[in-house]
Amino acid sequence: MKLDKIKQEMIEVGLITLYFFVCFAVFMIIKKLLLIQYQISFYGWATTIVGALAMGKVVFLIDKLPMHRWLQKLRPIREITIKAVIYTGITIGVSILEKTVHFYLNEEPMEWSHHLFGERKVALFLAHGIYLYLCFVIFYFFQYLDRHIGREVWFDKLMKRQD
Repeated sequence: MKLDKIKQEMIEVGLITLYFFVCFAVFMIIKKLLLIQYQISFYGWATTIVGALAMGKVVFLIDKLPMHRWLQKLRPIREITIKAVIYTGITIGVSILEKTVHFYLNEEPMEWSHHLFGERKVALFLAHGIYLYLCFVIFYFFQYLDRHIGREVWFDKLMKRQD
């Protein structure tokens, strides 16, 4: 019985990770296409893969916390919007924290705000934030549909095919 639960959760984490990999890959391709006009090479597949793995695991674990129960009582649009805003804020906050720690370990602390929030950096954070928000909205929309239409329609078929 526990083996089935582990198998089910691994498939769920895999699907979440795959979704975020596709989202991050699309964003990376758009970024690469935009940078071509300036003749700037950009390679971000490793970041895309690691980001998707981390995001898939974190989203899966946080969604299992009981704090999400009160959100499920709200109207669907509010639930989806609030979850997307919270996750986007957390993701951007962690990104800023990571860049801050990296900067303090490698550079002089006096230039931190300019390095992190310079002219073009704010636009980049904003672009990433908007894209992440849209990824989370789509993710939680489909999660809501899955919860209300029922997992029996597709998830059980997936489990039976592997047996």
